[in-house]
Amino acid sequence: MVTIRTLRVEEVDATTNTINRLLQQLRPGVDRVGAAGIAEELKDPKHVQLFVVEDKTKKGEDAIVGMATVIYFWKLTRPQVEIHDVVLAEAYRGQGIGRQLMERVIASVRARAQIEKKQINIKLTSRPERVAGNALYQKMGFTMVAKAEPGERGTNLYELKITPR
Repeated sequence: MVTIRTLRVEEVDATTNTINRLLQQLRPGVDRVGAAGIAEELKDPKHVQLFVVEDKTKKGEDAIVGMATVIYFWKLTRPQVEIHDVVLAEAYRGQGIGRQLMERVIASVRARAQIEKKQINIKLTSRPERVAGNALYQKMGFTMVAKAEPGERGTNLYELKITPR
């Protein structure tokens, strides 16, 4: 059984190795991030949230099996959101958990749109070879606004507009 929640600053020291292991699955060879850097980013949840997928049948660092980083910022006229580092451990893929993670992230942004009483545009990128991820984003209503050509180094850009109700 998995749960999805936001990581708290006080948990960073105990989870940094897992975060780095997940980032390596997403981008092999990426530089390690330190606990101090992660903690600094998470200090203000109005600007950055790290959602984690936690397997309740596991203990310690092994319990975190996926994540997504959500960055909130303001443009001149409205709030914006970027989603980065969406990744699940390979053993957890293909089970609908990625969808659950994205639903939780979108629900959080939707709640923020209600508070701000403004439309929030969510943007995210995904490399074309991440076929399942690209398909998931489109199924969830994201519109592809820029497409990377096959074989070129680049990413597809997606956008989802969240309006307050």
